[in-house]
Amino acid sequence: MALLKLLAIVIHRLGCLILTPSPILTITVDERVPVSLSYKLYHALKDNEVEVQFIAYPVGGHFPGDPVHLRDVFRRWIDWIGEHFDRNDNP
Repeated sequence: MALLKLLAIVIHRLGCLILTPSPILTITVDERVPVSLSYKLYHALKDNEVEVQFIAYPVGGHFPGDPVHLRDVFRRWIDWIGEHFDRNDNP
């Protein structure tokens, strides 16, 4: 538990440094990265007024293995990249 508390503090501090719009896709039963840490990063970014989106998949593992959730993950990433990198911000 002490490690999780330390990681939560580090994530919050890092969240204050991140300025890039970020999608956070997480698994609710992830043994490597607990959903609570992803949620803390989401709030750190939100508190810093960074554009962020939080999506939690109700499956186990570290990455969705079933075709339905897998397709959704890829669709969300493609949509996010399309919205944020296809912009013509240069005059």
